Amino acid sequence: MDPAWNIALIVLAAIALSFLKRGAFFLAILAGFALFSFGITVPDNVRVVVGSIALALVLFDSSRMRFAHLDTTAHQTLSVAAVSVGLHAIVLGGALRVVGFDWLPSITVGVALACIQQFSNEWLSHESRFTSLLGIVIVFLLATIRTVTSFADIVQLVSPWLVGLGTGIFVGILAVRVVKHANLHQRYVAFAITAVLAYLFSITLGGVGVFAVITLGLFLGNTVASEKERLDVQPFKAILVLACLLLGLMLVPSLETFLVGAILFALSVLVRFISWTRVPLQQRITLALHGARGSDVVAMLMLLGMTPALAPLIPYAVVFVLCSRLTMLKETF
Repeated sequence: MDPAWNIALIVLAAIALSFLKRGAFFLAILAGFALFSFGITVPDNVRVVVGSIALALVLFDSSRMRFAHLDTTAHQTLSVAAVSVGLHAIVLGGALRVVGFDWLPSITVGVALACIQQFSNEWLSHESRFTSLLGIVIVFLLATIRTVTSFADIVQLVSPWLVGLGTGIFVGILAVRVVKHANLHQRYVAFAITAVLAYLFSITLGGVGVFAVITLGLFLGNTVASEKERLDVQPFKAILVLACLLLGLMLVPSLETFLVGAILFALSVLVRFISWTRVPLQQRITLALHGARGSDVVAMLMLLGMTPALAPLIPYAVVFVLCSRLTMLKETF
């Protein structure tokens, strides 16, 4: 089938699934897998564009936190998030190394699978923000650090992050003027556009797009944007569903893929159970089962899949996301 028809079919499927009130992301991954089985594929540049836009929207949503509102629970959760990200890097990265992959790609995917996006209660809400921000920054740092061989390379590595920082602040200052007197619908549109613009503007200047969006989110979150204003209206949900569908196209079916992916999820549950030490046992079990399955990890895995060294690990991560959603069927459907 012509690539244009493939893209049209996938976009229409994503729009249709986005109208589902529950289970849209889970079913989108399965639909992507089904379409791949019939030979439906899309060009890599489509994945990059959709993944970049989705990641920009999700990152903006996660990063809008007011520093003045960070209470004791938030500070405790920050330490949990740091421990969880570190243990995921060691345990899941080690498991992938045993399977036969190099250390750096294994650790990168391990950190990516530490990221959650969940706002169903106060603990998970704080953790999802911290793990998303911390995990995504570490993932993209690891993805670029492989090129460092000298001090000059370190300077070249730091410069794009500074460009991202400056871009986020610059776009944020412009956005304040735009959204200050806008109504709720206009604010949603303005937030989405500024997030994508900050990402693309930073990349165009040679900066780190994800860091620009994080900076933008923190800047607006402490000026004009409320933490409760989630970008979950229909057009943005359709983009995230499309990202899930495209991720499903990257699932290569085999017994090894499903087995390793399931083992990675089991190890993640153990790591999260160990990380949460100051909550009652029942709640601790519930928190442990909330593994990576949100839009943040979906968009990130799509972009990581464009890197040759990381692409072979992505099918295992897709199975991981499916397992995570299956353990919480009551929330998924």
